[in-house]
Amino acid sequence: MADQHQPTPVEECNRNMVSNFYKALGSRDAATVHSLLAPDIEWWFHGPPSCNRLMRWLTGSTTNTFDDHSFAFNPISVVSIGSIVVAEGCSPMDCKVSWVHAWTVTDGVITQLRACSVRENLGRHQERQV
Repeated sequence: MADQHQPTPVEECNRNMVSNFYKALGSRDAATVHSLLAPDIEWWFHGPPSCNRLMRWLTGSTTNTFDDHSFAFNPISVVSIGSIVVAEGCSPMDCKVSWVHAWTVTDGVITQLRACSVRENLGRHQERQV
């Protein structure tokens, strides 16, 4: 059995920063959200466009079907390794949408996000759409 990774003080700080981002997002604290993000954050998303909720929240776009903020980003786990912080979670109540966010923290600011979402189709056959 391999030794479990023990986070360094910097990794713990990075993890706390990303956790604080989700808390601020959940409470709709825009000032805190924006203070944690670099103004020129690099963003990459993979998944169905309808699942790109975080981008719509951060940009204020409500032109898509998601405009009621009924989706909550409550991570199941947040782990920091070096400058990368990985958070994973799923949609509240039914977990029909699973998501993973890989954040890069540089000099105390979130500078990059890699996001992936997968939606479950529940019907006669279960299949994953990406």
